[in-house]
Amino acid sequence: MSQLKQKTTLTPWAETIIEANKNACNIWMVYPISNSRFEVKSSTHKSVIVGFQQRTCTCRWWQIDGLPCGHVIKVLTMNRYEDCLEFALKDYFTKTLRKTYEEFVNSLPSASEWEIPDDLMIVKPPIMERRQPGRPRNTGRIPS
Repeated sequence: MSQLKQKTTLTPWAETIIEANKNACNIWMVYPISNSRFEVKSSTHKSVIVGFQQRTCTCRWWQIDGLPCGHVIKVLTMNRYEDCLEFALKDYFTKTLRKTYEEFVNSLPSASEWEIPDDLMIVKPPIMERRQPGRPRNTGRIPS
């Protein structure tokens, strides 16, 4: 199995997301609240708070995705912080991806070789006694 040659420590998918976030935040303004909290205002005057101690952003993309959102990247670039990799989840690192697939995975045999148990139950869909809610079908339509 050939090893993937990576220029960065993040996976290619995570790299493209971070690059898109970097490009989106060029015209935003950053205002410090404290040493670890910053307010980021976009061109539409929408205000977002970034907290580095709790690793939170009020847009919630940083917490949901695990990758730094554009607000976090803007604060890091304003503070002359070049590398935002330590603010990404370890799941997006190439090393973690390689560890995930380093063990051998057995392939499934063909369907004719499967062992099917004798006491297998067949589950049928429920009987619908009542009509489902929603708009009724137009069965009385006059064809054109």
